[in-house]
Amino acid sequence: MLRYVWNGKVVQAMDEETLRSGVDTAGGAIRRTVLGWQDRLHKAFLPSPKDVTDDYWEWLQWRLTQRFFSSTMQNLSTQSMLMALGLGAKKSIAAGAAINWLLKDGVGRIARMTVATNFCQSFDSDLKRIRYVTSLVFEATIGCEFLTPFFPQHFLALASVANVGKAIALSAFVAVQPAFQKAMCSGGNLADLAAKNQAQHMVVDMLALAVSAAFMYTVRNSERARMVVPLLAFPLLAAADIWSVYHEIKAIQLKVLNRERAEMVADRWLAEGARHMPTAAQISADERLLLPQDICGGFMPLAITSVDQLVRSPSDLPPLRPYDRELYLMAMQLPVDHASTSSAQPASINGQSAAAAARGGGFRAPWAPPPQPQLCMCLNEDATSADIFKAVLEATHLRRALRAQLEAKLGRQLPEAVRDGGAVVRAGGGGTGAAAGASPPPPPLRGAQLWAAAGPLMTQAELDRFAHDARAKAAANLPRFLEQLHESGWKTKTFLLSTSEKQRYVCVGGSKKER
Repeated sequence: MLRYVWNGKVVQAMDEETLRSGVDTAGGAIRRTVLGWQDRLHKAFLPSPKDVTDDYWEWLQWRLTQRFFSSTMQNLSTQSMLMALGLGAKKSIAAGAAINWLLKDGVGRIARMTVATNFCQSFDSDLKRIRYVTSLVFEATIGCEFLTPFFPQHFLALASVANVGKAIALSAFVAVQPAFQKAMCSGGNLADLAAKNQAQHMVVDMLALAVSAAFMYTVRNSERARMVVPLLAFPLLAAADIWSVYHEIKAIQLKVLNRERAEMVADRWLAEGARHMPTAAQISADERLLLPQDICGGFMPLAITSVDQLVRSPSDLPPLRPYDRELYLMAMQLPVDHASTSSAQPASINGQSAAAAARGGGFRAPWAPPPQPQLCMCLNEDATSADIFKAVLEATHLRRALRAQLEAKLGRQLPEAVRDGGAVVRAGGGGTGAAAGASPPPPPLRGAQLWAAAGPLMTQAELDRFAHDARAKAAANLPRFLEQLHESGWKTKTFLLSTSEKQRYVCVGGSKKER
């Protein structure tokens, strides 16, 4: 805490320790000078703790670490390309080297423009995955620059591939960085946060430049070493870079929900008996950056799509009548195999008939997992975030209830020894006991495996009953769900959708038409 004191000339702010040690002593003056410089540096490079969220500081550590490794790697790759141009100059004029450099930059600019114009609308809905995937692209392609000294005759091809990867990564970084900063900005000082981030980058870039220059200075007398050493350093720098990117992204706690985060929240909320809402920190810790989220063991994934994926003929409309009063439609698309094995005919739920599913069927690779149901949802043009949350709740209720029913049906079909996880029935005793050396119970079946094993045992009446119950439970739980979301810090006024998820339908004269 600082106190304002009068030193005989002006009013100054001093901390209590300086006041105790003496204002007019030499030590007190030095301390005031040091604290003054510390305060200036802090204000120049770091925001006030009250203006940012708690996750900002962990993010900043990994962000600057990643920047250092990335800058060092790019400095060494540039050195490799300059060497390649020098080696190529033995066989071509210097003007040719300049043209090659300009051409590879032009290819990179075209790639950056393509990414920005074709994928920009999908960035907001999946910020973390886009940032991580494009970072992997960057690491994979920048290695081409380290190869240019060994293949100077292919400089343009190698440098162009690297520039395309760097352009993709840069486009994604520039697009998602403001969204990350906005998520961590609690004081409305977004411009100040962005400016300080630029200053932090400049300091780290200068440090990386010094390290790179010192690194190359040690091998200045050997042309072979100047070619080989950067190439050997590349895997280490790339690994450190992508590791830092991973932790940087994981440190960010996004409080605006997209489809995957909303499904994770709803599934955990119901698993806790609708009493405890998971926090943004918990979801961020378990959120996957590369593969899809493993929700309910991968059973019956949800997709937000266009209405033509649900309604492919007039015969598909009548089963959708339960959604006449809703601002969304939902249907479970059953695998084609179910129509031929299930005792229920036609195999459908909420509008997706077996014939429609068959029209969507096609070749399946031998290594592909067995088919399973997929929940498809499309939104009305007037649907709000509350309607989307309700649909996600309905999908979660339906998924959990069907999985429990399938596991129960599968358990009744298995031998008792297998069903009891390795226990055997005692002969004549009527009880069960663990057999010596009995193997542990097998892990639970994943979504596609569970449906392949027990899906044909489901009847149409059971599917319809579970769908009806899921709609009723979602409607009953929605107010409490939204209230607990708000209390846990989640933002419920906005729901992030990708370009394909934004395709909505309108109702005209009782018919449904896609907008």
